[in-house]
Amino acid sequence: MTDVSTNSLVEKYHACKTVFKNMSTNLRQFLTNDIECKKQIQSKDLAKSCSVKIFGISWDPESDFYSIPCKLCYSENPTKRKVLKVAHSNFDPHAWDDPLSPSHDATWRAICENAKGFIVTFPRAITASGEDDRYELHAFVDASIRAFAAVVYLRSIDKHGTVRSSLLMARQRLAPINSQTKTLIVPRLELLALLIGARLTSFVMEELQLKLERIRIYYSDSKVALHWLQSTHNNGLFVNNRCKEIQRRLTSWISKGIPTYLHYISSELNPADCATRGFNKEELANHMWWTGPKFLVAPLEDFPNMEHFQWNTEIEDAKQQQPSPVNVAIHAIRTCQKSETGNLVLKFLRKTVFEKLRDDSKLLLRENIPELAIIAVNLILCLCNTTDMEIAEKLLIKLMQRKVTTSVIKKWNNFSITKDENGILRCFGRIRSNHLARDTLDTILLLPHHTLTRLVIEHLQISSGH
Repeated sequence: MTDVSTNSLVEKYHACKTVFKNMSTNLRQFLTNDIECKKQIQSKDLAKSCSVKIFGISWDPESDFYSIPCKLCYSENPTKRKVLKVAHSNFDPHAWDDPLSPSHDATWRAICENAKGFIVTFPRAITASGEDDRYELHAFVDASIRAFAAVVYLRSIDKHGTVRSSLLMARQRLAPINSQTKTLIVPRLELLALLIGARLTSFVMEELQLKLERIRIYYSDSKVALHWLQSTHNNGLFVNNRCKEIQRRLTSWISKGIPTYLHYISSELNPADCATRGFNKEELANHMWWTGPKFLVAPLEDFPNMEHFQWNTEIEDAKQQQPSPVNVAIHAIRTCQKSETGNLVLKFLRKTVFEKLRDDSKLLLRENIPELAIIAVNLILCLCNTTDMEIAEKLLIKLMQRKVTTSVIKKWNNFSITKDENGILRCFGRIRSNHLARDTLDTILLLPHHTLTRLVIEHLQISSGH
């Protein structure tokens, strides 16, 4: 904290103490270069040290100077890594160059001793890539109190029926270090494990560019995260957002014609279990981590009996049934009676909406508006001028205003609601001026809580820089 007077600094000191006291926290370790201010701070709140580091730089409060010692020193046989390390050692806010504590030193020594001499070998070619080969992706995910992980295997079957299983890619994340309660953190870690498993599978699919017969995701531990995927209730922003992404990825694979399954598997058959627990080199050398569980190289009919979890697709259906720009557009097309008007709206959709949608939303539009397939190859219809935009906008407004009944107009009688020359309901005001636009003088009636109203507000906020 800085200020121009001692009294102001003392006031800030008391204000900070009060704020943290209300949070049941005792704020201490105050240090100042103002001698008079220091006298007015309680001795129990003063810092015992006469110097402090601010962002890794030493500050002497008595002289009010920063000091940065130069740590450059020459060592024999320098390497680029050593030079870079020494050059960056002057600024070390996280104390990376500080010695480890005795307990951490012992732990690190044990890790190094355990990994010493470990060598892993694996084949370069993961598949023969024959024309008649069939491919499947099998992803395993797991979570513990310390970490969550996902690993993806490619299961290939050649024309002779020979099955191979190859490790493709794995990913591990450490659990947040500020979370201590296992009952609260583990279900969320399990959900995060499913999420990185879905993301990893999507990444592998894009990179491999193989025609896949099926995708299977295997999950162990508790079933809380699986029930979150199936739940239609509000489980909080964190859970809802991650469930939405997982469901979207699963649905997108199915929409591409790839059967997708979600299985519950026991921990002893889950290779991702070792990524969340940690193994020594003897255990890891012959672990199923490198090729996956044995059943992956067995015929499909010999797979163990695993619970097949059906995620609730009604969740996605319910979300799609909620008012959205896509559903509003679909409703507008279905309501259009004149082909000319319909073409204008199609051009409006193609120009301003369709190209900006996610793949699943595009699929929804194609299913409900087959005319869009024609628009894609018809360059004449794709030309959308300002007149088309205005007509399409007025059409959408009129479609919304169909819900305005006579009783509603009577209820809002003080707004002087009247139709204009285009059949659009407007609230005619008392102010008349040639300098104001028509929409400013006589505002268009927008229904509260309507999706189109929300979209108009969002558009105005974005265009005005809010």
